[in-house]
Amino acid sequence: MSGRSVLQNLNEQSKAGVREEPRGRFRTKDIEITNLYPNSGNFYPVHEIEELALNIQTAGLLQNIVVTYDPDGEGRDYRIISGERRWRAMLLLLEKGNEQFRLATCQIKQHKTDTEERLNLIMANSYRVKDAATLLEEVAQLKSCLQELRAGGVREVNGVPLTEGKLRTAMARLLEISETKIAQLEAVNKNLIPELMERIKAVSYTHLRAHETRHDLVCRLLLEKKKKKKNNTTNKRICDQSKQQK
Repeated sequence: MSGRSVLQNLNEQSKAGVREEPRGRFRTKDIEITNLYPNSGNFYPVHEIEELALNIQTAGLLQNIVVTYDPDGEGRDYRIISGERRWRAMLLLLEKGNEQFRLATCQIKQHKTDTEERLNLIMANSYRVKDAATLLEEVAQLKSCLQELRAGGVREVNGVPLTEGKLRTAMARLLEISETKIAQLEAVNKNLIPELMERIKAVSYTHLRAHETRHDLVCRLLLEKKKKKKNNTTNKRICDQSKQQK
């Protein structure tokens, strides 16, 4: 015998939820926000927490936090899949003495593999407005997930087949952007040097122009860098001349 009681097994099953096929209904549970912890695999920006806290304080929590049961060994039982900004905003409210925000209604999901969890994290954040760097990372992560799932025999994801054609088609359907844009982003991920990858973090998604090739993008960023350097040099020369005239 394992030494585990039926009650222990039932308690863990209750905490973890039940693995189910996608459907219109889902299980929720009110969980103390101090019992949640952030997902180390979350690459999406977490910002404007104070503004969101004010919104939640005014209107309440309007969207569930999605979590998975996986104790971290430090007294916290649930890892966040989606809703880290909401969680941090509620923590801020709790720290300011707003006890009514100690509990959050959470949707509990279980994942058979880490790949499945990573995919759910991406899908839960796919609706967000993203800067170029985040979108590049999203495409790279999604491609990796789909490759692993297809290699493991998974035939479809959210109704999108993985067994036919290129993964680019599936990626475009899942992220709801064109295959041309997916191809462009893949090319940037593959070929952009680290220095320019840092530079692109300041470029918005809308500035990744629809018909711009990887070569065009790299050239544009280099020209902008050169122009900025030239302007700095010109300004320095003017300042030096001004000092000499004094």
